[in-house]
Amino acid sequence: MRLSVIVATRNRAHALAGCLDSIAASLANAAPLSAEIVVVNNGSKDATADVVNQWASASAFPVRLLFEPRVRFVSRSKSCIADGAGRATRYHR
Repeated sequence: MRLSVIVATRNRAHALAGCLDSIAASLANAAPLSAEIVVVNNGSKDATADVVNQWASASAFPVRLLFEPRVRFVSRSKSCIADGAGRATRYHR
């Protein structure tokens, strides 16, 4: 089974690396596990995309960055769940 861990974020570049590190550590402890991390950037005006791209370049897990321009929780959750490739989805906000 493939797991998609979805992280919705808006203007939280300062906290993303720690969040992603924690998720990656949990996934590594659950190995062997086929998993991906999907980050949904919900209209951030900070360096969110840069932080995610830099973190993803060194990640052992596939990372996808999606952009959701509508600044609403309902929009984010529908967008990211539809884009998650996993059969099981864990949503973190």
